[in-house]
Amino acid sequence: MAENIRLKEIKIKGFRGYGREEVRIDLSDPVVLLYGGNRSGKSSTTNAVEWALYGGEVTGKKIGIAERKGWEARNRHCDSIGVELVLESDAGEIRVVREMGEKKRSGESFYFVDENGEKNKNQEELWSRLGMDARDFMSSAYLHQEVIRDIVVSEPRVREEALNRLLGISDLFNLSKSLKDIKKKSYEDAVSNTYERLQQLIKTKSSAYQETIDGSIEEGEALGMAKGDFTDKGFGERCSKACELVKGLAKKAGLEDPGLEPPEDTTDFMGFESRAKEAVRALRNENPAAVSQAALVEERGELDAALSEYRSKKERKERLLEEKRELEKEGGQEELERKKQELEERQKELEEELGRINTRLPVIEATVTYLERLEDKEGTTACPSCEQDIVPREVLARLREVKAGMGEEAGEKSGEKKELAESLSSLEETVERLRKIQEVELPKAVEEMKRCREKIGEILEREIGEDEDPESIANKRLEEIEDKLEKTKKLLQEYNREIDGIEDALKEARLIRDVLETKEKIAVIGKITESREWEEMGETRAKLFQELEAAKKVKGAVDAVINELAGEKLRETEDAISSYYRALVERPDFESIMIDPEDHDVYAVSGKDKEKVIKFFNQGDMNCAALSIFLALGGSSAREGATGFLVLDDPSQSLDSEQKRKLAALIDRVAADRQVVLATMDEELLKALQSNVSKVKRVYRFGEWDPVKGPSIKGE
Repeated sequence: MAENIRLKEIKIKGFRGYGREEVRIDLSDPVVLLYGGNRSGKSSTTNAVEWALYGGEVTGKKIGIAERKGWEARNRHCDSIGVELVLESDAGEIRVVREMGEKKRSGESFYFVDENGEKNKNQEELWSRLGMDARDFMSSAYLHQEVIRDIVVSEPRVREEALNRLLGISDLFNLSKSLKDIKKKSYEDAVSNTYERLQQLIKTKSSAYQETIDGSIEEGEALGMAKGDFTDKGFGERCSKACELVKGLAKKAGLEDPGLEPPEDTTDFMGFESRAKEAVRALRNENPAAVSQAALVEERGELDAALSEYRSKKERKERLLEEKRELEKEGGQEELERKKQELEERQKELEEELGRINTRLPVIEATVTYLERLEDKEGTTACPSCEQDIVPREVLARLREVKAGMGEEAGEKSGEKKELAESLSSLEETVERLRKIQEVELPKAVEEMKRCREKIGEILEREIGEDEDPESIANKRLEEIEDKLEKTKKLLQEYNREIDGIEDALKEARLIRDVLETKEKIAVIGKITESREWEEMGETRAKLFQELEAAKKVKGAVDAVINELAGEKLRETEDAISSYYRALVERPDFESIMIDPEDHDVYAVSGKDKEKVIKFFNQGDMNCAALSIFLALGGSSAREGATGFLVLDDPSQSLDSEQKRKLAALIDRVAADRQVVLATMDEELLKALQSNVSKVKRVYRFGEWDPVKGPSIKGE
């Protein structure tokens, strides 16, 4: 059925070079030509055909094409891909839909609708209808430049695989390859080594278990245990001891008996240990000695703090009283007030005296100035103040003396006034400070001491009288607390020792449990080599060796069939390959080419002589040889499962003008049996195809490409 399947139509959006808007391309004509420069979208179009059919199988390097490594199917400017490919068969249309979101393969969805309108999500069913998987498709229906290389110049293994796919015998080749990978000697060695490793593992595991036992016994001896304690009896005794200690401590703590019972055997120990640890946590939390100790420590802390505060307030009061006594050395409050009054009166007198001096002095200074300005100081003249007759010289001398005396007196009185002001200020400060101590600070200190006394009384839960010393009472209680704490400490140590005894008993029981259970494991391991399963493993080992020998024989048979089929199919297509080769290449030294079925190499033939093409052919002739083989086998009815269409991606590389014309004529021959979709950037090849291909042709010209909008396509 595959040879009757042809391409009809494709719709593309978001794939490779295509943008968000869906683009429809009609592929229904016998020959479809995609023409445009690099990065115009041609390859994205042919790639969309293969991606619709095979999805992730054609992305990445696994398809055998190096450039597919890191291949991204989705246009980075688009959120998703959508490709819808319509195939046409004799029975009707097959519509293939493949989509993918942002999450790549995890977001890929696929289905196809067959000729009867039934929807199918199994892509392997579609591949079965096509008669080829992804690698077959890329070798025999889609001509990529790396396929040309694989056919002619690749290493033998790659070339053999490519040719076998073109011949349609890749399944047998893969089977032979798989059988070849079965290394009889290595598998036998591996099985024997595994068998020996199992034996060694048993021995090693037993030794490791014994080391575990020795380690547990050594740890137990460090705790004071004897080797004879590592028995079921020793295990039971320690579990019972833990139960008795828990019960006794619960009674001391006033707790309900947790009802802890010893386990019946070591298998129940984990649950018993968990319950015992829970009981220990409860005993620690409810430790009566610890509770009493905490209460005493709290009381001691409160009492220390209250006593410290009382002492601080008491010291404050004593400092105030001492300060008061120092201030009163100069006299009491009344005496100080009297001294203050005297100073204030003397200050007033000085101010009056200075006022009188300050009133007369300007007049005298003005008169002196007037008299000093007179030209005649010897004659009689009228006084400027009283208008009496005076001799200016005589009056001037007398006034100068008065002025000097008044200045000296004013200075003395000003000095006295300053000293008096300082004394008065100091006295006022003393009076004010004494008043504040007596009226404010001392009453406050007394009140604060009273509150501290009451606080101490509250802590001691008694009233402290005015005639009692709070310090003595508090210190006596602190001594009692220290005595009680010492006794509580001993009780707490004893209580914790008993709790430690529970934990020690559990630890010893755990060590005994580990020894007993590990001994049981050693016993179980020792029985493995005596078991029926071990015996069956030996029998299976012998059967495997027989089957490995049989696989070797099967591979020989498969290889014989491959050689026979390859030879037969190559003979059937030998004329076609040579004919296609001669249609492309004119070499007087080698009139044809052939494929050797044994080494899968391509030879140039001249009469009875043959040489590998890689030795003599230039790149153009080697490409022509590869094209001849691909077109002859891909379009040959001798190849079972060949599709009804071929996709050629840029097949004219390294060809000269004449070879391009001949390639166009050869494609016309191929198009008689197979639909051809050809992408090229070679304008010379396009013109040759338009001139030489007689079948109906559809040409799509790819213009300027935009990374967001995609290719610009114009159909002809």
